[in-house]
Amino acid sequence: MLSEINLLPQREERSFFFFVSVIVLAAVVLLGSVGLFITHYVLSQEEQRVQQESKQLEKQIEVVSAKLLQGVSASIVDQYAQIVESVEMLPLNTGSIIDQLSSLLPANGFFKSYAYVEPGVINIAAKFDNSAEAAQYVHHLTYAEWVVTAEIRSLVKQKGETAGPGQYEGQFLIEVDREAFKLRGADGS
Repeated sequence: MLSEINLLPQREERSFFFFVSVIVLAAVVLLGSVGLFITHYVLSQEEQRVQQESKQLEKQIEVVSAKLLQGVSASIVDQYAQIVESVEMLPLNTGSIIDQLSSLLPANGFFKSYAYVEPGVINIAAKFDNSAEAAQYVHHLTYAEWVVTAEIRSLVKQKGETAGPGQYEGQFLIEVDREAFKLRGADGS
């Protein structure tokens, strides 16, 4: 008597449902992969298009900026040319102006800076021993026949200095009579 003893489990037959579920799962993975590939391709094309547009915009900005700079520099050059022409047409005797301004300074007063703000208008920074000397200087400027207007912009006491000369610094704006200095320059006085 022979008997068969099989210790291995019997293989179960796979059902139809298992095959269908594997095929459906494979189809979903395949469709998902195709969808991702298409999405990636579309996005990369969009990115390239946007980069091309940005490059074109940068080129256009450079061209417009260059045109603006050329236009601005040309207009600035024209403005400077007009200023030079007006200054050359109406020369002032600067030496005479400085002589007159310095003659009105008190004994211990002195100029720190001197600049033309616009034709006929002078900005002066001067140092004085006390505020009374600054007031006296403005008073003399106000009543000078060659001064149209004179005003003190600021008067500041310098800090940290010893009791030496020039403790007060004043900023003055003076408008001179251009005709008076043309005549003074021609007369030599």
